[in-house]
Amino acid sequence: MKRQAAWSATVAYSGESLRVIVYRMAETGFTRLPVIDDNEHLVGMVSLDDLVQARSRHLQEERARERVLRLRMPISAHSASERVS
Repeated sequence: MKRQAAWSATVAYSGESLRVIVYRMAETGFTRLPVIDDNEHLVGMVSLDDLVQARSRHLQEERARERVLRLRMPISAHSASERVS
């Protein structure tokens, strides 16, 4: 006779956004979750530290893009209006 698990596991799905996974961690109090694919095969683990590192990289990339935009658009709206007058 096979024994059925009496609990359901809290997991992250491979196609979910990091935001959804963070909310699930916050709701459950877990700081690590197994990641499963659509066929319910284990494909890895994700930890809260992984999510913090991903967010940190995203912020660094965003700041780099902002610096590039500032370099390409050095004229402020105020100085442009002075030229017109």
